[in-house]
Amino acid sequence: MTPEPSPMSACDGIQPRLSEYMDRQLDRIQADQVQAHLSVCDTCRGVADDLDRLRGLASSLGPITPPAHI
Repeated sequence: MTPEPSPMSACDGIQPRLSEYMDRQLDRIQADQVQAHLSVCDTCRGVADDLDRLRGLASSLGPITPPAHI
């Protein structure tokens, strides 16, 4: 019998995929896995909410011209 993964190991597999999930770049199976995890994990749902807020704020900045030295 295979032991259940610890909650943190599940989070370790989900959090790196949150950006792709939010960009709808995951295949259906992967997206379903992330969505299922977010429905039961307050920690990862909080990270996803933070990422969503950060993206919203960043998009409100508009285009930025980098300094000439960059």
